Order: sequence, then C-alpha cells, then structure tokens
Amino acid sequence: EGRTAQAVHWGRRAVDHLAAPTAPARHAYHRLSLAAKLVPLGGLQEAEGLLRQVRGEQSADEDRAVFLLVADLVQAAAHLRTGELDAARQRARDALSVASAGRLPGLA
Repeated sequence: EGRTAQAVHWGRRAVDHLAAPTAPARHAYHRLSLAAKLVPLGGLQEAEGLLRQVRGEQSADEDRAVFLLVADLVQAAAHLRTGELDAARQRARDALSVASAGRLPGLA
C-alpha cells in the first residue's frame, strides 16, 4: 500500500506542477498515467476529470491519436470497475476507431 500511495502522490505532484511552456504531450502523458493509477484504486471522479483534460488538449495529430486511444481504454476500465459493461464495450470500440483513424494499424 505504501508504494501505491507514493505512486499516486508523485503522480498528482507531476500533474500539479506542469508548467505552461512544457510540451502538451508531456501534460497528457502525466494525466493519463495518473488516471490509469486512480481507476483501480477507486478514484474514478478524479480520473475522469484528468481524462476530460487530455481530450481537450491540443497536440500533434499522431500524439493526439495515441492519447485519445489511451484515454478511451482507461475510461473503459473505469466503466468495468463500476459494472457498466455496455459503456465499457463502447469505449473499447472507440479506442479501436481511434487506432484505425490514427493510422495505428498495430493497435487496430
């Protein structure tokens, strides 16, 4: 439990201290990483807020496709955790669509 708490603590600090001049890709990476840690721990509201931020950020098209794909997969995991199987299935399909549209054939 101590290592998990530390991981979440440092993940939050990384997100809280993102500087404006930092590349948007770095912002998305830290937010997605923290959201992925929070979902299995039950921090669903905080994770969903982070995912909304990632979806609203602008980044290079190739980076954006990957970030949206990961956001959809983390959201699918959140839906699974709450027993929303249809919503989880839809998010997984969304991730496949993003992979196909983003020319990420290894993931589609």
